[in-house]
Amino acid sequence: MRESPRTSGEWLKRFPDEASCRDYLEKIRWPSGVQCPRCQSMRLWRRRNRPVLKCADCDFQISILAGTIFQDTKISLDIWFQAIWWLTNQKTGISAIGLQRAVGMKRHETAWRILHKLRIAMVRPHQDRLTGAIEVDEVFLGGENNKQLIGVAAQIAGKKTGRIRMEKITDRSGPVLQGFVAKYINPGSTVVTDGLNSYCGVRNQGSIHQPMKKPYSWEENGGDADELLPRVHRVASLLKHWYYGTYHGRIDPMNLDTYLNEFTFRLNRRTSTSRGLLFYRVLENAVAKDPRPYAPKKMSEDTPHCM
Repeated sequence: MRESPRTSGEWLKRFPDEASCRDYLEKIRWPSGVQCPRCQSMRLWRRRNRPVLKCADCDFQISILAGTIFQDTKISLDIWFQAIWWLTNQKTGISAIGLQRAVGMKRHETAWRILHKLRIAMVRPHQDRLTGAIEVDEVFLGGENNKQLIGVAAQIAGKKTGRIRMEKITDRSGPVLQGFVAKYINPGSTVVTDGLNSYCGVRNQGSIHQPMKKPYSWEENGGDADELLPRVHRVASLLKHWYYGTYHGRIDPMNLDTYLNEFTFRLNRRTSTSRGLLFYRVLENAVAKDPRPYAPKKMSEDTPHCM
């Protein structure tokens, strides 16, 4: 079921109220229809004004939201749907303050928590690992007092950049970097790196290691080391523009991985011409994700500060 709205006008007609959102979510979660887990009956009816289905044969109740990121939420589904639509329709993302103003929320913290959960949902459960030839490197993000090390893997697609994977890492040691490669790259792939010895162990994981060395002639000609791994450094440049442009460099390191989820989701779908399909994908991931408690009380990015 991929019937997704293509424009804001279609979205408004499709989701005029809470009930329409519940129906859409139910179809995404159970595309073949809901079956009672107790008696296997297909005869279920909806509880009025509640996201609950009740079996007509054994009275068992099934929550549409249980087992998803929406579980136990006190925020109406139409607000969640608006947030997802705004998040997926902004080319560079949206801050909590921006969402608060767009949707008309009273509290900034509520907007931030919604966005935090949706960023978690931007990564599919059992995400596919990259295959083929992949550039891998580490980049620094943030200022002098807030510098974070990020592992970046970028698929080589001819002269272009294919899919990417990113994650905050602690250091450049062998176990950390090899663990990053094992998590995001399929065995048998070609791992293209710089000359850092920490990557040598990827051969033991079944991958082909292709270290790139900077030619001595570059020293005389002022050659840029970024040319060794152009895709990774192109991704790193885009990440820094996004980090400072959308969030002004104010992302708490504690929550950085969720923001990297959002950046990866956007970059991997940069050629998509259907905003509605991106809206659908986030919802599809949201119902497949296990329930997550709200993030720690410490906020990040655009939390208001006293003047």
